[in-house]
Amino acid sequence: MKNQYVGDVNDFVKYGLVRTLTTTGQQSSFVAWLLTPDDLSDDGRKLGYLDAPPEWRHRDPTLFDGLHRLIAEDARSVIAVADMGILPGAKFYTEIVPVGVTERSQHFTMLLHHASGQELVFFDPDNGLEIPSCPPGRQGSDKYLLWRELAETYQAGHSVLVYQHFPREARPAFVDRMTRRIAEATGACEVFAFQTSHVVFLLVPQRQEAEYYAERAQAIENQWEGLVVPLRVAVS
Repeated sequence: MKNQYVGDVNDFVKYGLVRTLTTTGQQSSFVAWLLTPDDLSDDGRKLGYLDAPPEWRHRDPTLFDGLHRLIAEDARSVIAVADMGILPGAKFYTEIVPVGVTERSQHFTMLLHHASGQELVFFDPDNGLEIPSCPPGRQGSDKYLLWRELAETYQAGHSVLVYQHFPREARPAFVDRMTRRIAEATGACEVFAFQTSHVVFLLVPQRQEAEYYAERAQAIENQWEGLVVPLRVAVS
């Protein structure tokens, strides 16, 4: 996540998902942005949805109005999002992710400490889960959630939601591969996927929370019809 992305269409969907998954704060959450420095790219300019309220606002009026106001005030930062109050019951981690292996390990230890007691942990990396070509310590590895970080967070008793970009491969095959890999890494019996036109959100529920999230997935399908497609995958 970068501050320059704040308020774009992916932000609208991601915070909308967290709001619905937590029943707007009835379940606690922890937002770990995995923040990286802004760059000179054009990323984060998908703001056209804010100029089309009839098509977008009804999905979540409170969230839409909040992000619209944030963009109008030119206040694009994760700290501004945290201060808006659009994610009731949430705590936030806004530290920049280091690249070095030791520093990254210390960063994650502190993150997990701050997440203690929160039911859902949402990881928001630039790209998604760690890939073989960019292992820990390599330049660019800060853009990924490490597999061991996912596993340790789940083993600490949290349900986990992860932001994931689509690579250049068939999407159904990718989602199937990722859900199975996640189940293998965490020991979870099932994984939920929430697919959009740009990205997919992967949810690993604690066993005792699976049916709660199944009900929330149905609410997401109703609220975000045509924009978000939920999928529940049982993994043997």
